[in-house]
This record gives sequence, C-alpha cells and structure tokens, in this order.
Amino acid sequence: MLDAAQTLNDPALFSAHIAGATSNGTSKKAATLALRRQAAAQETEAVREQERRVAQFPELEKSARKTAARAADELAAAARALRQANALFHVLEYIASAGDACGFDDLTLAEIGKELAGNYAERAQAEAVRFSEGAQ
Repeated sequence: MLDAAQTLNDPALFSAHIAGATSNGTSKKAATLALRRQAAAQETEAVREQERRVAQFPELEKSARKTAARAADELAAAARALRQANALFHVLEYIASAGDACGFDDLTLAEIGKELAGNYAERAQAEAVRFSEGAQ
C-alpha cells in the first residue's frame, strides 16, 4: 500500500489521486489538503512506532542477557554431568579390565551414567531449542 507522502511526491500518482477525487465530487484543493493531512498523520504514527521500538530496546536487551545467562548455566550443568558420567564410565572400564567387580555394582553404575548423561542431554537440547527460538 502506498502512503500519502508517496502519492504527494509522485506526479503521476498525485494526478491519478486528484482525478479520482474530482470524479467523486471533491475539489482539487480539498483532495490535496486531505492527502497532506493523511501524510502528516502517517508520519506522526511512524515516529511514534519508532519511539515504541526504541523504548522496548532496554527490555529486549535484558531479555537477551537473561536468555544467554540461562543458556550458559545449562551448558555448564551439562558439561559437569558429562564429566561425572565420564568418571563413572572410567570406573566401569577399570572394573571390566580388572576382571573383578571389587565390590562394585557395575550395572548400577552404568545405569547412573546412562541416566545422568541422558537427563542432561535432554535439558541441553531443550535449552538449545529455547535459545534458538528466542534468537528468531
């Protein structure tokens, strides 16, 4: 849709607008005045919209910082969980290579590692989705 300022500034559009207005019984002067008022109103609204966007910037920045901090926390938690799972799997590897369970319940340790890695993988994936949705 063309705005009123474009119509005022383009001679062909202006002529067509005036021709349409005069065919409806409106004078050239009245049609021009109405078009100028419309252009002024559109300009005022554009300025207000720009001011609204500028006013939202601090809130958007705050939201972005909060999202980034949350993502960093979740990544740190996932890294910590993966290091813990890695330690469990090293113990399991040692038990398997020693050939003696040494009193360890290796199946329970494997389940703990699986749960730990799985839960934090799901959390990290959920946060990655949330982070990517927030970035769009």
